[in-house]
Amino acid sequence: MISVTALLRRTLSAAAGLFIGAFLAGCAAVPDVSISYRPVKWAVAATVVHTLTCNRDNNLAAIQRGATFLPVYSAAPGDPAYKIQLKDLDRFYADSDITFGFTEDGRLKSINQATMGQGETVVKSAIAAVTAITAVPAAAPATAPPAAGVQLFLNNVPDGEVKAAQPSRVCAIIRNNSIVANDQLPQVSLVQTAVLHTGAMNAQAVPSKDQERLLRQLKEANLDLSARVGATYGTEELQPISNLGSTVTSKEVALTLQRMVALSAKAEDAQGPIGSKSAPVPTTKTFVLPIPKAALFGKQTFVLSLTESGRISTLGYGRTVGVAGAFNAATAAANVEITEDNTEAASLKAAADLIAQQQRFNTCKLKPADCK
Repeated sequence: MISVTALLRRTLSAAAGLFIGAFLAGCAAVPDVSISYRPVKWAVAATVVHTLTCNRDNNLAAIQRGATFLPVYSAAPGDPAYKIQLKDLDRFYADSDITFGFTEDGRLKSINQATMGQGETVVKSAIAAVTAITAVPAAAPATAPPAAGVQLFLNNVPDGEVKAAQPSRVCAIIRNNSIVANDQLPQVSLVQTAVLHTGAMNAQAVPSKDQERLLRQLKEANLDLSARVGATYGTEELQPISNLGSTVTSKEVALTLQRMVALSAKAEDAQGPIGSKSAPVPTTKTFVLPIPKAALFGKQTFVLSLTESGRISTLGYGRTVGVAGAFNAATAAANVEITEDNTEAASLKAAADLIAQQQRFNTCKLKPADCK
């Protein structure tokens, strides 16, 4: 004869088996696919601008010097390390939602993940700890101070540093190359450009074809405005997290990201420094960011947003047991950065803004009555 206790035990065991079988049969599975993304490479588009203005008497010339630097970020060639197995984030006993965001050229932009263990009955929720970029401003067009490098010439006795150039010859060149109204001072801007990248940390800035003649004529008048640009790496780690590692635990999945340093770019000509700019750039060194696997109980969330340069702008880890709410990932970038798609437009705008500042400064210097 079967005892009541034994019968109860058998009943509970059978019920549990039916529950588990139904549970496993009804679970939706995350596909066993690999998500690949591209590492980030950098370049700096440098534009050096010299604006030359002459007075009416042809005995005084002012030269305004400046530079703009535009960091440009794009996708590097594919690398097997930049891959994550989607199946590794899934567990049979949890509901999982994960969304990856990418740039058009295949760089990782964001990850939003939420998992709910079936041991809990709570609605979707999130707790995000946000780390914002505060260290180095990135990718905004930089210009040298408006008054940097002003050279004045008076009756062949220079007030500035250039002692060999003759104002009368320089003024003749300015008049021949400028297109201005009769009531305006003769004025011309010489623009030289260069691109820096990992394989070319120093470069000669070159003018456009139509301005090669202007640069050559100025050299013949003993005014050498040929410019060079260069860059050096900093040593400080710029990713806004500490303890950057290379391994994760069995309860985590590794996400490969690039280490960041500050790049210091500068421009100079024969007269000396013209301008400089510091910006964050990715390196070939990497670290892993842990993404938690789903837990049996409770809700877990993971939020990640990256800027165009690959630097972390938003990072959130969350775990809740019974807090209900809406899940909203913060994806605002800390800085507007320049990509290959808008490099040319951004460079032209930065150069045009600088030329306008220089022309106004020289006009105010040589003809205060027309200063506006």
